[in-house]
Amino acid sequence: MIVYIVTSGEYSSYRIEAVCSTKEKAQAYVKDLKWVKDDRSIDIEEWEVDIPREEKALEVGMTRDGEAYMVERTLGQRGYKLFSNTEEVLLLNTVPTDDEERAVKITNELRTKLIALDQWHYEGEKVTCPSCGGKGLNGQELCSVCKGFGKVLREEAI
Repeated sequence: MIVYIVTSGEYSSYRIEAVCSTKEKAQAYVKDLKWVKDDRSIDIEEWEVDIPREEKALEVGMTRDGEAYMVERTLGQRGYKLFSNTEEVLLLNTVPTDDEERAVKITNELRTKLIALDQWHYEGEKVTCPSCGGKGLNGQELCSVCKGFGKVLREEAI
């Protein structure tokens, strides 16, 4: 069975407005909703019930000042961790989306929250970078996790 989910908003204002049994009902709801809401981001998503959707995810690396230094596809679990490359504390966040702009926006909102709550810190022992094996290079490029230092502080999973 397929259901039609009417959504509105983007990023942190994203919300489900209605779940409809037919596409026609969803389209009628959208027509009425656009009359009430001046929201150009109203959309209809099609979902099959009782079948888990394969979730795509992006991993975003971000500095304290909001620079997204890495965005990569991943199979990792949703969530975030703070770690250090010996120069600064960095954020690594896994976001369930295949939209890079959305993943960076969500990670930036998390960064802002962590700073506001004074949780942007990490103290730990230095260990070999799991991404480059301590070489500082990932193939021919600078390692995106340790930024070439080869060592990181042990990860603090949140």
